[in-house]
Amino acid sequence: MHTSFGGDSIVLINPVKVNVKPSATPITLLFLTPYEDLDGQGKKPMKLNDFRPGMEHVNIRVKLVSLEEPREVETSYGITHVLVEGLVEDDSGKMGLTVWNERIEQLDRVKVGENVELKDCFVTSFKGVLSVNVGRDSEISSSDSANES
Repeated sequence: MHTSFGGDSIVLINPVKVNVKPSATPITLLFLTPYEDLDGQGKKPMKLNDFRPGMEHVNIRVKLVSLEEPREVETSYGITHVLVEGLVEDDSGKMGLTVWNERIEQLDRVKVGENVELKDCFVTSFKGVLSVNVGRDSEISSSDSANES
C-alpha cells in the first residue's frame, strides 16, 4: 500500500503481525519505509504505474510526450482556472499531465520530447483515468538524467 505523509517523501507501508503476549491476539503494526527518491539516495524510484488517485507530494522523472494549448475551465463553484494538458511516459507506461494556473509558465523551460522532473505533484482520477498534476506547490523542470523510456 502506498500513501503520502506530507513533505517530499512517498512511503511504502509494510504491515507486520506481532503477538504482544503468548496468549494475546495478534495485532498488526505498520512500519513506514522510504519509497521514492529523486536525489540519488539509493531508494527505489517511483514509476507512473505506482500512482494511485489521491496521492500527494509525489516526485517523478518522466518523458514529456505532448502538450496541448492552454484552456480555461470553470469549477462547479464558479471559479475559473487555466490549465494545460499533456502526456508523460516512463518505462512503466503513459499518463495524463495537467499543469494548473501559475505553474503553466514553467512549461517555457521544458520541451516536448525532453525528460523532465515533476516535484511535489498530486494524482487525480477523472472518469477513471489517472493524471499527474502540477499545482501551486509543484515544480516542473528539465532533467538530463531521467528514466530511460
